[in-house]
Parts: sequence; C-alpha cells; structure tokens
Amino acid sequence: MNLLDQVVHVFYFGAPAAFLALALPACVRLFRWRQRTTWSWATQSLIIFFTALGVLCVGLWQLGADGKMTTYAAMVLTAASVQWWMS
Repeated sequence: MNLLDQVVHVFYFGAPAAFLALALPACVRLFRWRQRTTWSWATQSLIIFFTALGVLCVGLWQLGADGKMTTYAAMVLTAASVQWWMS
C-alpha cells in the first residue's frame, strides 16, 4: 500500500466519527433551540470526534478489523451519551 492509499484509508476510517461530531451538535441546536447550551459548537464537536474515534480504535484493536457493525453501534451509543451529557 502506497502513501496515498494509507492517507485515504485513515481518512475513511475517521469519516463516521467526523460525521457524528458535526451532526449531533447541529441536531441538538435544531431540535432543542430553546435550551441554552454552555458548551460551544466547536468544543462539542471536538469532544464527540475524539470520543468516537477512540471507540473506533478500540473496536479495531478488539475485533482485528475495521468496519464491524458492533463497533459502529458502540460508536453511535457513546457519541450520543457524550452529547446527552453535554446538553
């Protein structure tokens, strides 16, 4: 695997975490617009991104392959729990 393939693989590995990190705070602000949040949108996104990326890394380490549905389910549950904690 050459360098470009490795960079693309790492990008695609972290893409679900980035999507959740951008979508969850936006959905909270859309559906709970009356509630005042103490965390900024960027802070929430960074915390969720690194939490979800950590879950993906643990899933890769435990299961030996990325892209397993159990890892994605754990990532979504963990990211949602962190967002709930921050709201």
